[in-house]
Amino acid sequence: TVIFGIVGSTAIANRATDLGDARDAAAQLERLESVRTAVVEADSLAASAYLEGGLESPDRRATYEDRLDAAQAGLAAAAARATDAEVEQLGGLASALTTAAGLIEQSRANSRQGFPVGAAYQRNASALIRSDVLPGLDSIATATAARTGDEVDRGARAQLVLWGPALVALGLIGAASVWLTRRTRRVVNVGLAIAALAVLGFTGFASSVLASSTSDARSTLDGSYAGATAFAQARTAAFDARSNEALTLIARGNGAVFETRWQEQAAQVAARLTDAAKADSVNGQNAIDGFRSYGSEHVQVRELDDAGDYDTAVERALAVGNGGDGFFQFDEASRTGLESLSADTDAALGEARDSVSGHRWLVLVAGFVAAAAAFAGFARRIQEYR
Repeated sequence: TVIFGIVGSTAIANRATDLGDARDAAAQLERLESVRTAVVEADSLAASAYLEGGLESPDRRATYEDRLDAAQAGLAAAAARATDAEVEQLGGLASALTTAAGLIEQSRANSRQGFPVGAAYQRNASALIRSDVLPGLDSIATATAARTGDEVDRGARAQLVLWGPALVALGLIGAASVWLTRRTRRVVNVGLAIAALAVLGFTGFASSVLASSTSDARSTLDGSYAGATAFAQARTAAFDARSNEALTLIARGNGAVFETRWQEQAAQVAARLTDAAKADSVNGQNAIDGFRSYGSEHVQVRELDDAGDYDTAVERALAVGNGGDGFFQFDEASRTGLESLSADTDAALGEARDSVSGHRWLVLVAGFVAAAAAFAGFARRIQEYR
């Protein structure tokens, strides 16, 4: 019974650690998704700045620098919490992002002087981001998401480790009871009965706590965690669509491939927002309505450009994201939903971990109580013989 208490207590402590690791992995995934969004948003702003021509607006420039800084800081923060292999990979992504930022600066310098070669630098920067930075982030995010699910689903292992020694202890208590009954002709030994009840009762209680915490954590992953991830992916796809809209205009009649990408990303936004709305119906629906409105604005931009009114098309494209338009509504609603669901996920997984960690001492105490009761039960019989 002492061994049962020690092993059972260790199993519960390890389960609390698993849930804590799941919480950390969920936070890491949200961090990676934020980096991904910041990278794509910075690329979108850079493409829009090129469309502006000459010296871009200070506000747009400041926002671009803020997003680039956020992406670089996010990569550093993610590296501090990543595996050794992922740290090396994140270092390569940071290097690629720095290279892309350098290409954007070259594009900006050429644009200010009116040199058309700036468009090539901008396209190369966007291509580098899509070929190196984003796939790398996706790879790490996929592995992190798998770790999150694995940590939560280890509840069955914890149950096995808890019940294994408990059943052995109950078997030994039962065998001892039978032996004493035959030996002393006493049907019930109070000490051994208390020992059996302590082991069975505390194990059952701890098992229910483990099952409840696992169920709560899994519900969190399927609810707020999935919703936050969907919002983050929708934001990434939306800003990527904006970047491709600008690249289509920059290409001046040769941007069919970028328009195709816009359509693909728009479809991704719609799918991800549908998933996000299941977890946050209000912000999800507001984001859906906002992006639909932006989609209508994009159609107008394309119609103007295809009709040969390039300057007006550029003006309409540059106006996207200002207060009151569809993309601004999408941006605000999706950001609010993402932040809210991320906070809910962190709190829920923290509660699941805390609900387990405190019960390790109950099982440990139960083991020693059962041992003391069994000892007292045998001592009583010995005393009767004396």
